[in-house]
Amino acid sequence: MEEQRRPTPDVASLMESGVPKASGRLSNGGQAIALAVHACMVHHGFHALAPPGAKAGWSLWAGVRSPYTPPSMWEVDGGLEWLCMYKSPSGRVLMLTTSLHGGGSGRVLVHALEGPHDNPISVKMLGLNLQRYFAQGSAQLAAAPSWAHTLTQGDALADMMYDEIVRHFLTGGPPPVAAAAAVAVAAAAAVAVVVLKRRSQTQS
Repeated sequence: MEEQRRPTPDVASLMESGVPKASGRLSNGGQAIALAVHACMVHHGFHALAPPGAKAGWSLWAGVRSPYTPPSMWEVDGGLEWLCMYKSPSGRVLMLTTSLHGGGSGRVLVHALEGPHDNPISVKMLGLNLQRYFAQGSAQLAAAPSWAHTLTQGDALADMMYDEIVRHFLTGGPPPVAAAAAVAVAAAAAVAVVVLKRRSQTQS
């Protein structure tokens, strides 16, 4: 049975709870829409999972204590991709990636994958246009005092996230998988974390 849909959230307020705009930690459109996507997931009961071997407090940025705060190492691929693992209210585990197409096109792909990358159990995708939700230039967005001053059509974004991504993973429990497949899932997650850390070290 499908869970009863929660009311459409005030996405800007949830973003502010996770990473206050005034903190200056996130300042460009790609980071902004990735945070908005994360806020929609958490609003519907998804919990960000700690990567294998992560230390306590892995997802808490200094001064921020909120379930809407994304993992501190979520940005990869030179600032064009944001990655997070989630557990649904029914126990399903998925890897969600928000990717910004380079070259200034503003195209964004939200990709949710359940199971090993080479043999997924379930995959859902959503295409977005950055300018529809964050139309300001980089300087204007960075200077805005709050996410409410930058996000437009937040209700539309939240509805699309629910219809195309969230709803699918809210239904039912974890699909039955063989032990070998379960190991593959864990291995795929571990590899993703290693890649993430290496990219982060390269950028620093």
